[in-house]
Amino acid sequence: MIGIDSENLSKLQRNRRVWVIRDLLDKPSKQKDILELWYHRGRIQYEQYKKMVDAGMHFEAPDGRRFAEKDDLKIWKPKKFKKGIGISKSAMSKVFKGDYKRHKGLEDDGIVKETIVRKEKGYKLVHDIKTLYKILTEFSNPELPESFRNELKTDLMHSEYAKKLINIDFIEKLGSKLNIQLKEKEKKFILIILKISSSALLHSLKVLNYKEPYKFLASEDIKRIYLMDLQFQAYGDITYPFRIEEKMVFNSPYPLRIEFELKTSLKTKKNEFEQVNTIQRSSPDFINKEELDKQNIEYSNAMEGLTTIREYVEDQIPDLFDESIDKHFDLSDSPLSYEKKLD
Repeated sequence: MIGIDSENLSKLQRNRRVWVIRDLLDKPSKQKDILELWYHRGRIQYEQYKKMVDAGMHFEAPDGRRFAEKDDLKIWKPKKFKKGIGISKSAMSKVFKGDYKRHKGLEDDGIVKETIVRKEKGYKLVHDIKTLYKILTEFSNPELPESFRNELKTDLMHSEYAKKLINIDFIEKLGSKLNIQLKEKEKKFILIILKISSSALLHSLKVLNYKEPYKFLASEDIKRIYLMDLQFQAYGDITYPFRIEEKMVFNSPYPLRIEFELKTSLKTKKNEFEQVNTIQRSSPDFINKEELDKQNIEYSNAMEGLTTIREYVEDQIPDLFDESIDKHFDLSDSPLSYEKKLD
């Protein structure tokens, strides 16, 4: 089975799994190093969260890459502020080893395996296409907050782990699975799309793992439909969240520019209509400074309405330094909390 048995995992356990996977993306690590990292994350977030009260409030996430949302409070805030920042060794061990009576761990699911890190036992991700599929499936879990899913998938696409696995050999396997002949330019086109679009990558991983993908199509149509599917998947990823903006900067693992030309033709008995729209996206390192500055202004204008709402909300929030956060938020879902019933 690919992925996890969601019925046997609580929301807390799912959150812990994906954070451990994320922390192992670029290098193996010892369990105690991950525990230390989680402690520092929890301490930083505690200092931030004790000021937060309103669902519309935004604040800088610990990794400094985005504005966090209320759903993030359910992922990292510690349950017991005075002494409960971080999780216990036994709780972390169950993320790796599982709980025999309740759920499997990452090692049981074939996602991680033991290794040696600085002469001590550690863990690393299993490096193969099947495991990449498992990881991307977990990162795409609809029960995770949307902003968190997007962040996890972005980290995966930028990681050395994914970059090494998404290669020409992978494309050859896809061609063989679909029983189609791919030209060299088509292979390179697919390779680039899979390297920049997590949705296109997940679709292709499903193709490899399904017994008979596209089984209802005639053989001569399979390649055309597969390539069309990749384009649809990439469009959704790369134009998110400002789909109506003609040109925007997007966070690509590689320097490139991609342009979508959308053409729609309508015919009735009396009239014909045609609409053509072009949307372009460029990575920051692909465009010159003048163009980048212009796009940053366009982005700022697009965000102006959201910023105005945020400032209004902040004005309505009282100073919480002397108040208990417990009365404002449900603290039961934190992966950083000591929960004896799970240990």
